[in-house]
Amino acid sequence: MLEEGHWAPASLVYREALDLRIRHLGANHESSLATKGDLAAVLFQLGDTTEAAQLEREAFEDALIHLGKTHPVSCVLAWNRAQRYEDWGDSDSAKAIAKDLLWLLAEDDARLAEDQKTIRALLAERLGWDAAGVC
Repeated sequence: MLEEGHWAPASLVYREALDLRIRHLGANHESSLATKGDLAAVLFQLGDTTEAAQLEREAFEDALIHLGKTHPVSCVLAWNRAQRYEDWGDSDSAKAIAKDLLWLLAEDDARLAEDQKTIRALLAERLGWDAAGVC
């Protein structure tokens, strides 16, 4: 559905998945928080910016509290939040969040999840660094 841009039905699936994950795993489980972030992204695509921003903020803040800033889900949610701030023209907030991701640049590949490697490459590109040299 996402690849074809069917945002409305995708939002229904993500809502159901989020409800199931919260009921069975708890609201602060990594899968629940990741799904909340995914639902927010779909809602942004649908133009429901109020609910999307709230869900994205909640997922990001809860991930930092319950998973820690180095957890792969926290990193993805942080990167998405920083990008959202940048899109909104709030570069100071975007930079503050991205600053907490800079540790990825010095981390060994073997210690990183695939999403973290992707974020590290995006950070390196954003900073104008040769990602191969950083990694």
